[in-house]
Amino acid sequence: MASDPAAAAPRPHHVDLSDTAATTATVTVPTAVYLLTVWYLHSRHTKHGPVAQAVAPAGAVLVLACTAFGHSGVLAAGLVRALMVVVGVLIHSRESRASTGL
Repeated sequence: MASDPAAAAPRPHHVDLSDTAATTATVTVPTAVYLLTVWYLHSRHTKHGPVAQAVAPAGAVLVLACTAFGHSGVLAAGLVRALMVVVGVLIHSRESRASTGL
């Protein structure tokens, strides 16, 4: 009886990540770590005021919360990041106007 070598070889375990929160976490967790790292190394020294200081840490928490949204979590995390940019621009423009006296 001839045996098939391919049949005897152990088959690697295949995991389908498309149906799990792990897929979303591969985007949201590194993004949150990046946001906190940038805040810790740069933003906390250059941003003035409690609102400006809170944008990055709050954004990191919200990005992590997007993991719970499953498939749409990556889109939600992107929208959170876009909102962070808008808030940052608004804060910066207010600070600029206040410093020039307009």
